Amino acid sequence: MILQALYDYYQRKQTDPEDALPPFGFEWKEIPFVIEIDAAGRLVQIEDTRNGEGGKKQARAFLVPQGVKKTSGIASNLLWDNAEYVLAIPRKVKKDQKKPDPARVLQQYEAFVERIRSLPEPAASDPGIVAVLAFLENFVCRDLIRLPVWRELRSNPNLSF
Repeated sequence: MILQALYDYYQRKQTDPEDALPPFGFEWKEIPFVIEIDAAGRLVQIEDTRNGEGGKKQARAFLVPQGVKKTSGIASNLLWDNAEYVLAIPRKVKKDQKKPDPARVLQQYEAFVERIRSLPEPAASDPGIVAVLAFLENFVCRDLIRLPVWRELRSNPNLSF
């Protein structure tokens, strides 16, 4: 009886346009930067989704696959994560912080790529997934340094495609 009531409540909340819950297995996540690529996996641009002024900018929320619970180990999210995982960009640290381990950042990036590679068919052959993998396997980090958003990417924001 209680389970049925909870199920009914969840169904009502999913259809409520004012306060809709995400579908099972998904969540709403603020993604400050979206990497736009073409069908061949070449970088088009990195879109800044934030609105507002100065330090009060707020990123747009996107419906993404539910994130993994992060601990001290390496665990990547599917098709979105922070800049260390998605682009192997070590975060910029403040004077009192420990510098990120380059080997660990590379492991995070490899875990992100492997998570996408391990998708089952037909997802693995989806043209969008193929383009994302082509980008991840061929991009050169130094090309990103020339982008206007480079400094902000060093702050380790969430990114997606």
